[in-house]
Amino acid sequence: MSILAVATMGAVIGLAFCLFDVSWGTVRFFSGWFDVHPATMLVLGALGGAVVISAEFWLATAVWQALT
Repeated sequence: MSILAVATMGAVIGLAFCLFDVSWGTVRFFSGWFDVHPATMLVLGALGGAVVISAEFWLATAVWQALT
């Protein structure tokens, strides 16, 4: 269950970062540059957030387990 929870939190963080006012202009710029829909960029941001946050969490968990 924790695998899904960590990935979900990462997806929410990735999506929220893309929707920040400062970041939205960049999302729109790159979606126009690569000729993709902005929603695709948001989905990719959510997937990237899920992958990166999960990797960081499980790496930190593995290090913690190795040291204790």
